[in-house]
This record gives sequence, structure tokens and C-alpha cells, in this order.
Amino acid sequence: MRRLLAASGLVLALLSPGAAFAAPERESSFNDISCPADQNDIDEPPQGRLSYDVLGLTAAHQFATGEGVRIGLIDSGVNPNHASLQGANIEGGADFTDSDGATTDNFGSGTTYASFLVGSTDGMYPVRGLAPDATIVPIKILDRVPENMDNAYIEATAGRLAEGINWAIDNDIDLVVTALALPRGFPSLEQAVARAEAEGLLIIAPAGELTSDDDEPETDADRARFPASYDSVFSVTAVAPDGSSSDAMLRSDQVDVAAPGQNIPGASNANNNMSCVVAKEYTSSLNAAINAAGVAALVMSAHPDEGPDMITYRLEVTAIRPTAGQYNTATGWGILNPSGAINFVDDGLAHGPLSPEYGEQAEPEFQGQDVPAIEPDPQRVTKPLAWVGLAAGSALGLALLLVAAGRWRKK
Repeated sequence: MRRLLAASGLVLALLSPGAAFAAPERESSFNDISCPADQNDIDEPPQGRLSYDVLGLTAAHQFATGEGVRIGLIDSGVNPNHASLQGANIEGGADFTDSDGATTDNFGSGTTYASFLVGSTDGMYPVRGLAPDATIVPIKILDRVPENMDNAYIEATAGRLAEGINWAIDNDIDLVVTALALPRGFPSLEQAVARAEAEGLLIIAPAGELTSDDDEPETDADRARFPASYDSVFSVTAVAPDGSSSDAMLRSDQVDVAAPGQNIPGASNANNNMSCVVAKEYTSSLNAAINAAGVAALVMSAHPDEGPDMITYRLEVTAIRPTAGQYNTATGWGILNPSGAINFVDDGLAHGPLSPEYGEQAEPEFQGQDVPAIEPDPQRVTKPLAWVGLAAGSALGLALLLVAAGRWRKK
């Protein structure tokens, strides 16, 4: 699907792709980072539009709400008792950690992401799920994230991610999303992704962020984040509320589309009644991937008979970009356009990514009549001049005759 799955994400997406590293001390709670208890959205409001306004969610919900779509949320579990998730469709899911089940969330990211997808609250900055009638199936691969991570921890996390994908395949999940952006791939993960492609399971993941203030990565390997860098995975980068790309995002030809990664009202698992505007000060491809999963669920709901290739084609071909046929490494095929993707009719003539139905289109055959060839006349310039000269000479001769005639009469 390239051109021809978190707070763990907040942590793991920032890791250097080097062979070995010692991560600095980090908060072990997602909510301490993304939605702290002392955050005040009234006195310190978000700057710019909220993410669901950027996506035109109100219009999109006139066409689809995600009903009938089961989203495998591969993260830290989900707390279904949060106020924003009351009435939401949340299944028991699966737990690949040593915790108390997939409907518990010690880290907090899974609950926040679930609220992005199916949550609902009132208030000045209400939580509004992108696909409110979809079903969340929590697939728990993270529990208590250590402050210091080593290569062994990352490899174990990749292994649990692979287990989660395989479980989703075996349990008829429609799409899975992860906010993980691992610094390298692993055989077990690559095998799970290949199996998902063969079985028709769509995987959505973040393209990742730069790891420091250093210069842009020099090689493709430096820019790779996994599972997003596997060809069949739908890779999502983030844009700011005004639609601009961010210098903090990794830019590569692995990026498929962009989605809002900032100003997202969501649940805080620190308190069952607390919510806040997540990421007021920065944009994140982790958040963008979750938003993209919500949009994909809307499109799947409207077109239940279409497979991943057609669903992602709809998302790409209708994405908002400056030039219809132009791809770029900053935002891929452009910013997601939910209403456009839902209502798109594929006739094979749209500019941009290739249609899975029509492929590359040949130039249309000429219709009409050939214009007969005209032999060039080497005298086309001199002939008119000759006529002009002749006319001028005649006029001069006539004038002389008239003058002579006048003199003769005077005599």
C-alpha cells in the first residue's frame, strides 16, 4: 500500500534506532505526560482548531459512524469505567502481559486512545469519538512501562505486538492500530504483519518522530519505524491544527497519509471523570495514527464489502494535498478527508495513487478527425510583400498621371 501498532509510543517512538542505548529517566505514567492532573484547559486553552474539527467530523458522521467495525487497539488495555467511555462498545479483548486483564489500564494510554475513537463527553472541549459506534477490542501488550528501557525490553515488546496481531487475525478483528514506533523490526513482527496482509487485516501505525534535535537522519534505515515501515502497514504522520507539517516528524517515502496529531480532547485515566485536551503544545504521529484508525473505521462501516487495499486507496486518493497527482515525504498523499473517502467513486480516472481496481491507466485514444498537413510555402512572406509593392507602385503611377493631367489643362 506504499507507493509503487502507547504512551509506550510516547516512549518507544523517541528511541534512537541505534543498536544499543540507555534511555534517560522518564515518567512511567502516560497521563503525567499527556494529560497531567494540573492541566487547565479553560485558563490555558488550546491554540488552533481541535483535531475533529480539522477532520470535518460532523459532516462525516452524516454518512457513517463506525457501526459494525471492530477495532483492535494494541496498547496498554482500556478502562471501560471512565466517564468518557460509558455506553461505548468495548469487548473483553486479550492480555499478553502479567496484569489483571485487558480491561485494566495501569499506564493510561490505551484508555486515552479509546476515547479518541469511541468516547463522548460534554463540556467546553468535549470528547467526540471519531467512530462512536465502532467496537473497541483492547489487545494489551503493555502494562507498567519501565523508566529505563533496554534492547531486551524493546524486543519483548515487539514479540507481544506480534502476538497481538496474530490474535486479532484469529478473532476476526477488522483493523488494528498501535501507537508503537519501534526503532527496528524483528522477525516475529514481520511474520505477523505478512500474515495479516494475507488474511486481509489492516494495520495502522505511526510513521514516527525525530529522536533528537540533531539533523535529519541520513539513511532510510535511520528513518524507519516499525511496524509502520513494513509495506502493507498504513503509515501515518502528523500535522498541526492549521494543516502544516512539523519539522519534528520523520520524513520518508514510507509515509502514506497525514492526520491531526494535536489538540485532541480525550480521557485521562488518572481519574475516571477527568478529560483534557491532549497534546496542546506539540503534534504527534502516535495520536495521528489513532485518528487515522477512526477515519478508517468510518470508511469500513460505509463500505463493509471492501478489503484493506480499497479502504486505504480511498483514504489516500481523497486526502487533501496541493496537487492531485503529487506525493511528498512530509505528508504522504495528504491530510485525511473522511467525507471524501466515504463518498469517493472509483472510475479509474482520479489523479494520485493507483486504483487497486483499475491500476495504471493508458492514455485515452484520440477521438476525432486528423487535421490535414499543410505544406509550408517558402514565399509566404515575400508574396504579400510583392503585392504590397505592386499596389504601392500602381498608386504612385496613378498619382503622377493625375499631376501631369492637371498641368496639361493649365496650359
